[in-house]
Amino acid sequence: MLETSMQLVGVTDEYTKVRLFKIKAGSKLLSILENTSSPAEAPSPESYPYSNAVTRLQNFFGSRDYRLMQRQKLRSMTQNVGESDVKYVKRVVAVAKLCDFNDEQLMENVAYVIQSHAPNPKIREISRKILRKGGSIATLLEKIQAYELERVHEDIYQKNHSQQPRSTVATVTSEQPSRQSEENDSQQGSIFQIMRNGNNRHRNEALGRQAFGRSDANRGRGVFNRRGPGRGNSSACWRCTSPFHTPENCHAIRKICRNCQRKGHIERACRQSQSFNGQKRKSNAAVDEPSTKIRKLDAVSDDETKIENSHPVSMLNSTC
Repeated sequence: MLETSMQLVGVTDEYTKVRLFKIKAGSKLLSILENTSSPAEAPSPESYPYSNAVTRLQNFFGSRDYRLMQRQKLRSMTQNVGESDVKYVKRVVAVAKLCDFNDEQLMENVAYVIQSHAPNPKIREISRKILRKGGSIATLLEKIQAYELERVHEDIYQKNHSQQPRSTVATVTSEQPSRQSEENDSQQGSIFQIMRNGNNRHRNEALGRQAFGRSDANRGRGVFNRRGPGRGNSSACWRCTSPFHTPENCHAIRKICRNCQRKGHIERACRQSQSFNGQKRKSNAAVDEPSTKIRKLDAVSDDETKIENSHPVSMLNSTC
């Protein structure tokens, strides 16, 4: 193309051509030109610099080493992330054309690379069908472009008319409890504590009534207790009648009984019959005896009245 353009413009000077070539050529092509040597049959670089550069590039790109390198590159070409199917196939075809294949070999190698590395199964199917029917590279590119266009239209339709799936948002829990939850937990804990204390209190009262029922009855009835002391719970302490400890750990070990005056138990657990003083007997007797003394006092008072009334008569008789 550069040669045709210079012919149309009318450039024939070698030095002018080489200057235009260096302007149009890229950095890679200039790097390849600098790394190649001038063969013996090439024109002189001093007299024909443009012809010498073209000869060196033709020898490099037409060499066997270059063809083998391009064929190896072709066999390992993969599709990049985000690269369209059409761009990938065009890139494969461009590298395959540098491998010096004829038309049949070109189609076979392009189809082989697509079958090996194309991630889209539809593209692999298109290349396989065209190769089996003996199609060309142009037919392959046309089919792939048509398929990609249909897919774009289908994506647009699905985007405009399909229903959006409902997204489910999961609840997020915090590791640290909030202040409100802490207050609720504390209130619930207080309620449970009150209920537990109430249950323990009722259970303790029931145990107390069961353990101290007989001892309280003995203590309440006093002298009129017919069952007598010491007939309570068999597992209770014999020093104080408590069911919650053993006699060795009783608090009444060093106490003196007020009933028998002995050390080691208290009056409530005393097995000896209780003694009463005379004052209590008198009070009890006064309560139990009938009201005979009142009648005696009344009789005595009447006799004394009669005696006193009879004294004046006797005194009158004596005076007379």
